[in-house]
Amino acid sequence: MERTLRQLGLALAVALAMGAAGCSTSLCDERSECENMTDVQYDECETAHSLSEDHASMLDCTSQFNEYVDCWADKATCVDGMYMVENEGCASETDAYQNCLEKATTEP
Repeated sequence: MERTLRQLGLALAVALAMGAAGCSTSLCDERSECENMTDVQYDECETAHSLSEDHASMLDCTSQFNEYVDCWADKATCVDGMYMVENEGCASETDAYQNCLEKATTEP
C-alpha cells in the first residue's frame, strides 16, 4: 500500500510538471476557455487539483505545491489553444515541488 502511494505521488508530480494537472478552479476556468474543454475534462482538472493538493499536504509539500500553483496562476497563457507557461517560466517551482514529493516518497 505504501509503495502504491509513493508511485501515485511520483505520477502526480510528473503530471503536474507536464501541466496536466495542478489547476485551481480559476486556472481550470482559464484552461477550459483556452482549450475548449468538455465538462468531463473540466471536472478532471478540478479533481486533479484537489487530489494533488491533498497529496502534497499528506507529504508535507503544501508550501511547494502552493508556489507551483501560484506560478501557473501568474504566468500561464493561452498559446494556440494550449494553456501553458512558456520558456520554463515555472521551472524552479516545478523542480521544488517535484523534489519535495520525491524526497517524501523515497525516504523510509
